Amino acid sequence: NAEYHAAREALGLYRSKEEWDKILELVPVCFRQFDGATNRRILGDLVMGELGAQKYDNAVKLMDAMEKEGAAVKEIKDFVAIERVDMLFLQDKWPEAEQGFVKVAPGLGDGELAGWFARAMGQCFGKSQLDLADKLCEYVLKSQKNKAGTWRGGAFQWIEVAKARKNLALIPSRLEALKGMNVSPQVLLELYRNEFYTVLGGNQKEQVVAMIRFGDKLEPALDKEDDRAQIRTMV
Repeated sequence: NAEYHAAREALGLYRSKEEWDKILELVPVCFRQFDGATNRRILGDLVMGELGAQKYDNAVKLMDAMEKEGAAVKEIKDFVAIERVDMLFLQDKWPEAEQGFVKVAPGLGDGELAGWFARAMGQCFGKSQLDLADKLCEYVLKSQKNKAGTWRGGAFQWIEVAKARKNLALIPSRLEALKGMNVSPQVLLELYRNEFYTVLGGNQKEQVVAMIRFGDKLEPALDKEDDRAQIRTMV
């Protein structure tokens, strides 16, 4: 603990003084003293701080040093790969960011990828990159089915993109598509409950009919009578 706090304090002090040569000298010291997860916390905080301050050159220097020292450490390799792509999102380099996401995602565990996917979608929504948001959702839904948390996130985010487009007709059509992808009835029920009154509020007959038809198909797939009753009530 004492070494950990001393390292954080030293790195923070050098960062405040913009003494990056001294920070880079400490990187191999940290790797001799701490495990991968600890180094990811200590050094990763600096990387994300520099990215947030748009000081990309500093972030790259530190990531290069981390990658060199932690070439065989999965926590470090995953972190650096993710943050290099995050930097592309922050710089509005959208095609490169998409390519980077697709390249890095398969090597990540479900928890790591689910969190990163949510952050990437936040960048897309924040900068109105809805075409890219759709592409990321479609990639996750088609290619990451073995990662349950990420896949579930893809289903919810795909519906959120439809709402961001203000195209309510996409909601029932995407629910149908998700059903065809074998998304679980319980997840479909949650999505249906979330969006049923959104679509009804649009007061477009074809869209309302599409939601009612979907509810009629979803009801018999549900295990619990309470859930089936709720669908019948909504319909």
